[in-house]
Amino acid sequence: MKFEEHDINTYFLDKDKSIKKLHTQNQVKTEIIEDQMQQLDNLLKDREQYFEKNVYQNIDGIIKPYIKLLKLTGLTKDQKKYLQQIEDTIDHIAQSVGNPLQVHFPEMTIKEMQIAEMIKNNLTSKEISNMLHLSDLTIFEYRKKIRKKLGLTNTSHNLRLFLEKLWQNGY
Repeated sequence: MKFEEHDINTYFLDKDKSIKKLHTQNQVKTEIIEDQMQQLDNLLKDREQYFEKNVYQNIDGIIKPYIKLLKLTGLTKDQKKYLQQIEDTIDHIAQSVGNPLQVHFPEMTIKEMQIAEMIKNNLTSKEISNMLHLSDLTIFEYRKKIRKKLGLTNTSHNLRLFLEKLWQNGY
């Protein structure tokens, strides 16, 4: 069977039209998907803002008044330190609504994050060991593990300053 030139041209024209049609359909679908992605992104941002607003309102309206009352009750020196640590941690949560260590260094343990928070708040190893009822050597080992997980081993970076910048910048 022999194709005539007209049949071949028609065949290629039909193929070309089909390709253009598919291309147009793909463009339309891509635009729809991009629009839906933008809508989802906006919904996620709205949800985050709503969540943050609720966190701030609950902390400011419920928790902080109790902390203020507790400060007026004649606390011991150790109790004042614990209360200050609680207040600093709550403020941190309110500011960042999340711990940058948890987000960027998920391999850190809860105890390491707790000690890192205390280091960031400029507590000495001795103060940390007293507050957590751990030995000075244990705190030293925790500091070593934290520096390793943060990639600060064999560097001259100050751990407290690094942690402070981490929290300020959200990493």
